[in-house]
Amino acid sequence: MAVEKIKLDFNALEVFKVVVDMKSFSKAADTLDVNTSTISRKINELEQHYQSKLITRTTRTQTLTPEGEILYQYCSDLLKLMQESKDHLLETSGSTKGSIHIVINHFSYETLFKDGFTAFAQSHPDLDIRVEISNEQVNMIKDNVDVWIKPGEVSLDHAIVKKFSLGKRRLLASPEYIRVNKLLNGNEVLEGHRPDIKRIYIHTPLSEKFNVELSHLDYAYSVNSARCALTAVKLGLGVIVAPEKMVKEEIASGELRFVDSTSIDNEYYLSVCYRERKPRPARIDTILSYIYRTLEARL
Repeated sequence: MAVEKIKLDFNALEVFKVVVDMKSFSKAADTLDVNTSTISRKINELEQHYQSKLITRTTRTQTLTPEGEILYQYCSDLLKLMQESKDHLLETSGSTKGSIHIVINHFSYETLFKDGFTAFAQSHPDLDIRVEISNEQVNMIKDNVDVWIKPGEVSLDHAIVKKFSLGKRRLLASPEYIRVNKLLNGNEVLEGHRPDIKRIYIHTPLSEKFNVELSHLDYAYSVNSARCALTAVKLGLGVIVAPEKMVKEEIASGELRFVDSTSIDNEYYLSVCYRERKPRPARIDTILSYIYRTLEARL
């Protein structure tokens, strides 16, 4: 029985996935550094190969057809499998080449690694490094994440975790906010002993467990970035709970002050999680070594 040859350009599958992810032909062209006409041609090739309309385009929008949605799932799985097979072969050879997918929360990226990952990538051109900045929960296996850096302690069955102390969480405000409200201790803010105080609390991902305790405050702003919260507090808009070591520069410069000497809870940690593999890939050893050195130096 004759075997049918598959006449399909696998690059077209990558183009299709990027178009869907970017929701734009022009943005996909910019991402892949090709002309928009090339993008259109690759999509047309796929539609001819599968004899199905995959994307419906208008002047303003583009949507996947039911057939396009099916292909997108297979396409994503196939491209992921191809990358994993490449990485596996490189692991077997002990090479430091390959891809690394890192997920890191906003505040840690902004305060500890913002320029560092770029410099690391430039000094390791054989590594394909993808840094995703997110405060969302991660399934490291499902999302194909190699390293996850997140605040707080975490226990994962499929990963190894190393903790770095960020110190204790403290209540902070700007000197002007403390002066105007004549604050003497944190209880005046937290327990409402002083009715004349305009108690404004800035909710952040670093203080989520305290939202209930502080919900009685007069005003509460909620932001998804601790860096935004720090900016608001430095402008005198309220108080914030933050780990000592993450705000040591603001403390040293006098932009922020501890409201009192009382800590909110016990030691707080930054967790570095990486997927358990035997043997551990050389490229993962390389990035972990850099991350550990950076944290030990900065914290």
